Amino acid sequence: MFEGSERDNVLPARARAVVNFRVLPGDSVEGVLEHVRRVVDDPRVKVGTLGFISEPSPVSRMDSEAWTQLQRSVRQVFPDVVVAPYLMLGATDSRYFTGLSENVYRFMPLRLDSADLSRLHGKDERVSVEGYADAIRFYAQYVRNVSN
Repeated sequence: MFEGSERDNVLPARARAVVNFRVLPGDSVEGVLEHVRRVVDDPRVKVGTLGFISEPSPVSRMDSEAWTQLQRSVRQVFPDVVVAPYLMLGATDSRYFTGLSENVYRFMPLRLDSADLSRLHGKDERVSVEGYADAIRFYAQYVRNVSN
């Protein structure tokens, strides 16, 4: 988000930019700030944080029983889906559990098409009834698997 002059032909006395960074595992918020300061290299520009700030979550292991059970449950409920790790860049509530378990997987058992993806975080964000039913089936299967 950029903020400056009210008109395109008037130079602003002050300008402001809000940039949303997604901090990668292995990096830190302070490291990102240092990088921006170094790249901007202008003492007139103030660089800082605003609002919600979160360090990146640790990467969860793929050689654990927890990962094996997650894979198994996905394959049982969604047999046509390839199970593969990926990097979730959004800050989810899972960050509150990383101190409780070394195996915190940021996972959502939903099939999303391009229309669903375009509505994420929008006014019309929703999941289909079928998608919700699939999610319930997944969690029920996962609980059965980890309980045995």
